[in-house]
Amino acid sequence: HEGYYARGLAQNALLLNGEGEGSPQPGELIDFDSAHATVAAAQPLYCPGASAQRNLRIEGNRLIDVATITTTDGKAQMLGLALHLQGHVVLPVGFVPAPKFSDGRPESFRYWRDVTAATFHGHAVFKVIYPGGFTLQVTIAVPGKFQIFYGSAPDTPPAHNDAFYIETNGTNAVFTT
Repeated sequence: HEGYYARGLAQNALLLNGEGEGSPQPGELIDFDSAHATVAAAQPLYCPGASAQRNLRIEGNRLIDVATITTTDGKAQMLGLALHLQGHVVLPVGFVPAPKFSDGRPESFRYWRDVTAATFHGHAVFKVIYPGGFTLQVTIAVPGKFQIFYGSAPDTPPAHNDAFYIETNGTNAVFTT
């Protein structure tokens, strides 16, 4: 499925108007500190119209991922992050069916099933249960108002996994998970 697996929505990736990285472009390592368990990288030409940066750090038993996307033309656009999980997400109250999830979006959005959505301000917290009963708390933080879509996304065929598509509108978005 070149219309899905080769597209940004199929990855844990930043998206500009629903599209991920175009042709791979050189990035730059900004920081690597093994003593403090941090790494940061930037891609000034992430995709046509946007730059990106990602910072990862480990604090105790938490992995913190800060993914930033910025439009290069200064115009507000739909900025998003796809996040795929191998466990089962327990949704909080407020998610409703989103039958028009793929309308006006790239082809890859048509491959998700049973999509629901909710609007948040600042952050959202989810419980994710993995096989064997192991449970993680996943926090998604975005400054201001943002929408989270949750659905069943294609995984290694024929499997599916639980996935989020987090979206906001602007010239810059910082997604912290």
